[in-house]
Amino acid sequence: MNVKMDSLPWHFFILFLHILLSTVSSSACSLENKQALLQFKSSVIRDPASASFSGDQSWNSSSVCCSWEGVRCRNQLVTELHLTNVFTGYNTKALSNLFLIKSLTLLNASSSFLHGEIPANNLSSLSKLEYLDLSSNHINGSIPDQLFSLPNLKHLSLQSNRLSASSNASSHGFIDSRLEYLDLSFNNFNGPIPFQVYNLTNLKYLALSGTHLSGSLRSNIGSLLRLEILNLEDNSLHGSLPPEIGKLQKLRILLLSSNNFSGEIPNSISNLTQLKKLDISYNNLFSVIPESIGELRNISDILLNQNNLTGGIPMSMQELSKLESLDLNGNSLSGYIPTILFELNRLKILNLAGNSLSWNSTAKISPTCLFSELYLKSCRIIGEIPRWLSGQKDLQNLDLSNNMLSGEIPSWFAELRIQSIILSDNKLTGKLPPSLFESQILSFLDLSINMLEGELPKNIGNASSLEGLLLSSNSFHGPLPESMSNLLYIWMLDLSYNNISGNILHSLIPGLNYLDLSSNNFSGQLPVELTSMDSLKVLELHDNRLTGELPVSFSKISCLQVLNVRNNNIGGLIPASLAELSKLWFIDLSHNKLTGEIPTELGDLPYLQYTHSNESYFSDYFLSGQSEYYNQHLIIDWKGSVIDVTGSRANLFMTLDLSNNQLSGGIPASLGNLRALKSLHLSFNELTGGIPAELGRLENIESMFLSNNKLTGEIPQTFVELRELTTLDLSNNKLVGQIPTGGQMSAMTDPSSYVNNSDLCGFQIGVQCKSVSPSGGLQGSSNTGDEGDEWLSWEATAVGYSVGFFLAIGIAYFIGIFHPKSRQ
Repeated sequence: MNVKMDSLPWHFFILFLHILLSTVSSSACSLENKQALLQFKSSVIRDPASASFSGDQSWNSSSVCCSWEGVRCRNQLVTELHLTNVFTGYNTKALSNLFLIKSLTLLNASSSFLHGEIPANNLSSLSKLEYLDLSSNHINGSIPDQLFSLPNLKHLSLQSNRLSASSNASSHGFIDSRLEYLDLSFNNFNGPIPFQVYNLTNLKYLALSGTHLSGSLRSNIGSLLRLEILNLEDNSLHGSLPPEIGKLQKLRILLLSSNNFSGEIPNSISNLTQLKKLDISYNNLFSVIPESIGELRNISDILLNQNNLTGGIPMSMQELSKLESLDLNGNSLSGYIPTILFELNRLKILNLAGNSLSWNSTAKISPTCLFSELYLKSCRIIGEIPRWLSGQKDLQNLDLSNNMLSGEIPSWFAELRIQSIILSDNKLTGKLPPSLFESQILSFLDLSINMLEGELPKNIGNASSLEGLLLSSNSFHGPLPESMSNLLYIWMLDLSYNNISGNILHSLIPGLNYLDLSSNNFSGQLPVELTSMDSLKVLELHDNRLTGELPVSFSKISCLQVLNVRNNNIGGLIPASLAELSKLWFIDLSHNKLTGEIPTELGDLPYLQYTHSNESYFSDYFLSGQSEYYNQHLIIDWKGSVIDVTGSRANLFMTLDLSNNQLSGGIPASLGNLRALKSLHLSFNELTGGIPAELGRLENIESMFLSNNKLTGEIPQTFVELRELTTLDLSNNKLVGQIPTGGQMSAMTDPSSYVNNSDLCGFQIGVQCKSVSPSGGLQGSSNTGDEGDEWLSWEATAVGYSVGFFLAIGIAYFIGIFHPKSRQ
């Protein structure tokens, strides 16, 4: 017993030694593997483009390589390399050192800023490689054929690189591959889908999206019987969808959107009984939706939007009990909206916008849907708002715009837990139900372009969550409710084109980004409180009866981009402080009673001094989630016509309009600094002096109106530099001299542009110019000439040649040149 107790510590020592040796053994790696890793490290460090090497602390020759960061071993052999965030920014040539590690089963160098081509050297040594991820790098060139000959490779991801299709790929390159996962998305292959792909019969995942592929989808696609996910989005594939696609019975996700596929949706699609998502949106399909689509009993998402599909919505869709999202927007579907759609109790998103569907008002709907979004925009729905909506307690977003809905807005809308209501461009009548504004959930309400009337409800300020309120183009009247100032979260308010009167004080909410009260009957002065709205980007007050002066403190509205007070009764001076608004690019102060001179400071408007060719109006304007519901517009006076400009194009219409006022003095030469300006209106004022030559620096100007002033002198020769000019009006002034020629000025040939000036001339108006000769008489200018003078010039030349000819003959005869010699 004592012996055993004495020997016990030795047993523990032996066990500890065994564990220690096992640990050291597992941490060690073969000399061959270690040398390959150190050579790789050395080549990365020597690469001048190397961005970083975070493994420098562990990757050293004095330690065992299996303990290095990103290295995994088994039986003293390196089997896995996780290099993401360890090495970054090196040339792909360094990978050839890693390809010497024949035991490697996994290599992950994704998102490592690799550059260069995938080296073919030593690639065939990776006979045990199963997983290779080089995605999200800057790799270029073609994919080496050897890569697809690796016998155990199952997972290959090369997405988001700059790879191109191999020009010399062998026909047997993929045949022996065991690939199950292949992602080559977002590269630059061009041409058709490589035919070798159709031989990868073990594939379960295939992604070739965004690779610039063209050509058709071959019938060979039916040979990929194990495929579960197929993603060919964002290419230029064309032709019809092959019926063989129905052979892919294990397919769960089919993504073919944003291509040029045409023809029919094949009936064989009914065989894809495991399909959960079908997306063939943004193509050119032009057939009917097949009844066989009802066989997709496991489908949850169907996206067929933005095609040319015709016919009706198939009744077989009533079998799709698991359907959650159906998007048929932007087709040519017709007929009634089938009631069965509203009985699919898992449906959350329904978008039928942009079709020719109509609502069967006599149908009875079982309100069991769980809608979160319902878009029936432009479906030609006739009749009242359907009563079955009252049962949609989970409905969040409703768009029934651009239809023919009539009747009043139902009071039961207030019972819905709805966040966004868009009923614009219909024929709704009656008053706004006050109960609508008792909702604490409603955030966006668009009832514009209807026939609503009456005063705005006094409790409108109770809708505490309201962010956007659009009631334009109706017949609302009366003053603004005082409670409107309680809408603390509202950022867009559009009440334009109504008959609302009174002052605008109650609409001044500090957080507003967009305020449009134009074309109403507002009166009184512009309130000083405007200047406290430091978030305001757009201020539209045109066509009202406002008086007073423009506040000098306008410069405090630091975010202001658009200022439009056209057609009011505003007087006084133009505040020079407007030039302090760094983002202002649209200024329309026309048709008012402004006096004094144009401030020279306006030539310092920062945003108009530089070209902004790639920027879009309202690019930073919409709050998250609302831009999808509403694309704001801007109504402007452009080249004599009033046009409605959508947000994405409005940057093309940078304008300064001071016309139809009582401005005096000269045109400031500083306006020539506004290089980004597209339109300049200064007509119908009392401006004097000459036209500044500096206006010739307006390199982007398209229209310039200086008519009906008292301008004198000549048209500046610098106007020939206005290469974008298409509309020019200098009529009814006191201009003299020749109209400049060259550039766009030679195309400004409309006589009405120059009519009623003192002494203009030029071919543009068919009036020849005359200049004063040195002797004081008149002579034709070199540009236009004078027919009489030209005739005298030719006559004198002819007489001179004749006299000279005969004089020369006479002299020659006299000196004996023509004396005949005697014959011998």
